[in-house]
Amino acid sequence: MVAPAFRSATSGGNGSLQELTLTEPAGAANDDIMVFALDKENTDAITWPTGFTEAASTTNAGSQLAMAWKRRSGTQTYTASWLGNNWR
Repeated sequence: MVAPAFRSATSGGNGSLQELTLTEPAGAANDDIMVFALDKENTDAITWPTGFTEAASTTNAGSQLAMAWKRRSGTQTYTASWLGNNWR
């Protein structure tokens, strides 16, 4: 079994929309674990991209930090959405 290692990352910056779309980072390969982390200024439910499983979520003072993951099985673009606005 190969030891886990960080390969690369991509980010979406800041925004005031109700969704965030990310492309895969360079060098992504099948069976990589893809992690989608989101920090937003509301506590509304998140609709994660297809195949992602929420691993953690915490709220504080009206903000939410959440993370979901999936095992990569081909090139994709990932979009998460929610009812509120403002994400980082």
